Amino acid sequence: MTRRSGQYHQHLNSLNSVLKVLANKKPVITLVYGDSAKLLETGITAIKKALSNHDNSIQTTEATALKPQEFSLLLQSPPLFAQTQAHILRRLESKKDVEGFLDKIGLSSKLHASLFLLYKANKKPTKVIKKIESVGGQLIPCFRISQAELHDYIRHSSLQHKLPMTNDAIKLIIQAIGNDLDKIENEMKRLSLIFPQEKSAPNFSLTPKELTEHLELLKEEHAYAIERYILENKIGKAQALIYQLINRGSSPIAILGIITSFCRKAIKISSLKHSEVAVQNLAQMTGIHVWFVNDYRRFLSQYPKTNFFDLLCFCQQTDIKLKSTKMTMHYLLLWQILEKIRCY
Repeated sequence: MTRRSGQYHQHLNSLNSVLKVLANKKPVITLVYGDSAKLLETGITAIKKALSNHDNSIQTTEATALKPQEFSLLLQSPPLFAQTQAHILRRLESKKDVEGFLDKIGLSSKLHASLFLLYKANKKPTKVIKKIESVGGQLIPCFRISQAELHDYIRHSSLQHKLPMTNDAIKLIIQAIGNDLDKIENEMKRLSLIFPQEKSAPNFSLTPKELTEHLELLKEEHAYAIERYILENKIGKAQALIYQLINRGSSPIAILGIITSFCRKAIKISSLKHSEVAVQNLAQMTGIHVWFVNDYRRFLSQYPKTNFFDLLCFCQQTDIKLKSTKMTMHYLLLWQILEKIRCY
């Protein structure tokens, strides 16, 4: 399904609108819905933080554990100790007859408690949305963001971590990590620890030059591609990809790690009578992805195991050179390893 443009901006604007209502200490009914686990999580985290700042008692419940009558009492009962009360209802999508269940919600002006409903869905739950809107409720869409909006997501995340970045630095992060929001968020947390907050002066922004030496992550698809090219004896394509990745700012050490891992897997599978072992068992025993097991079998039938012990030693020597020499064309050192495979 094609997403509408501006999905992430819709999410931010809707979330900020709800946070403003909470700042006024007014009860609010909110449907938090979508298919992005990360945005659902960060949205609820922001809401919990706002509720805690205003002396709210917060109660989280599984929707499947509540009967309609219990749900109605939950909302209409005034708080005993806290000034205001809030209920977070998870997994609403698992509730049978959701529309009938939501009929128990009164008008938001009559509520004693705020209500936040979490609904995981690949598309807009139209009937549920209409029900929430009919009682004056708010909506926070949390759909997976498009590739085009990754830039905005990273910029927003960088500012939250007090780590402003230039546009080129943001592009570098996208190239290095891809569109996995969890990995991006983890990398932002790591970078915020590397760069002290005093650097976050009004005019300071991180540039690719400062980021490059700290970005050790490679996109999984690139790691798979390098491994695949080696297994298919397409050494030239593997070398071309390595050249592109290093020019984009990827760490040569991280790329060397992929090749070293390949050698270790080759040695491990060569040590077994792999032709007599089932694919699933071989995958578990060696740590090789089940899709690649037969490819490794075919590849290793061409080479003796001792070749990969030699190659592993060469990888270790290359690691020392990468860390100790001042040469800028690191890809040449990595190319040499692949050339050895070609010549075996």
